[in-house]
Amino acid sequence: MPDYFYLTDEEFEVKVKMGELAAVNRIEKFDAGNEAVFPFRKLLSLFKKRYVKKYGVPIDKINLEESAYLLVIEPYGYFDLLNKMGSENVKAIFLKLDDKERMFRALHREQNPNCEDICLKYIEELEYYNGIEDRCDKIIENVYTSDKAAEEIYEFILESENEK
Repeated sequence: MPDYFYLTDEEFEVKVKMGELAAVNRIEKFDAGNEAVFPFRKLLSLFKKRYVKKYGVPIDKINLEESAYLLVIEPYGYFDLLNKMGSENVKAIFLKLDDKERMFRALHREQNPNCEDICLKYIEELEYYNGIEDRCDKIIENVYTSDKAAEEIYEFILESENEK
């Protein structure tokens, strides 16, 4: 798995422009308009903070002949990776989780969770995960333990490798 590299916003944008990153995603603050696209925008406008992040994977760190890679990314990053690496080299696994359980896990992941941040992230994810299941190669119902999900991921990777 590639290492993390932290960049300034300017460095990040230069690398994106030069095509040096794959799986690029920008999750930035939403405009409170256009409810037809995202009906929760009015709700988002009530929050003072915004969940903001940018990421990408350095393309020069990916050598498919040397190794396989497992990336944990969000949909837009997956679509970017798919465009840059090709569907023959990228397989998507979606870990599906009931909304209530997802919220419960997020609240219990930290000792002192920031409930406002968790709620904001949850609402934003409603938009960018919408319809993702139709674009994935494997859907895993993540209702059991992490070990069970990891086992299913492992089996899918082995099956995919055997198909080559």
